[in-house]
Amino acid sequence: MTNDALVYDVETKSRLDLKKVGSYRYAADKSTKLMCLALAINDDPIGLWLPGQPVPKPVKRHIERGGLCYAFNAGFERQIHEQILGPHHGWPVPALGQYRCLMAMSLALALP
Repeated sequence: MTNDALVYDVETKSRLDLKKVGSYRYAADKSTKLMCLALAINDDPIGLWLPGQPVPKPVKRHIERGGLCYAFNAGFERQIHEQILGPHHGWPVPALGQYRCLMAMSLALALP
């Protein structure tokens, strides 16, 4: 496992209403499309990945080495990663234990 931290956020669109169906069904629906993904490792500049581009090599190495993956509402990002990024765009899929939820961390500290 690496000490590096990958922070990322996905943007999607779908014919389904995420709030009505939940993240699993939303991510599994054929109409759900990944629009873009913003990401950074440690203090590197924020990058933007678009469908059709290759997986960034540092990100691929980070995930494959067991590095931590931070996201706000990580459960949603995890579903998109497992059901769209991995199978449709060739991204390695992090193990469940690699995810850290920034929303849960913020709530635990009573942050807005």
